[in-house]
Amino acid sequence: MNTHTTAEELVEAANFKPSFSDETMKEIEQVASGNNVGLIRRYALVACARSADDLSKVSMEQPEAYTEMMEGIETFKDHAKGLLDVAEAASVRIKIADCRENNN
Repeated sequence: MNTHTTAEELVEAANFKPSFSDETMKEIEQVASGNNVGLIRRYALVACARSADDLSKVSMEQPEAYTEMMEGIETFKDHAKGLLDVAEAASVRIKIADCRENNN
């Protein structure tokens, strides 16, 4: 496996094109804002703020609510992974394109 990057590959990477259009960006934002992200984030926070006994009790006493919470947390996890991917790509792209004189 070749792990060395050629100068040509670096130039190509530094001359990246947009990943998606402004229209697509707006659509992604609309889906995210209308996708109950706040609610499913709250499920994740609640699960972290409760003990195993508390969560077990909810699972036994309110199994439907517990299932909804579990599914919401999985959805939130996938959403958060997607956000991390976007953040990492944005970070690399903004650093590559930095042409300021005193950039770090």
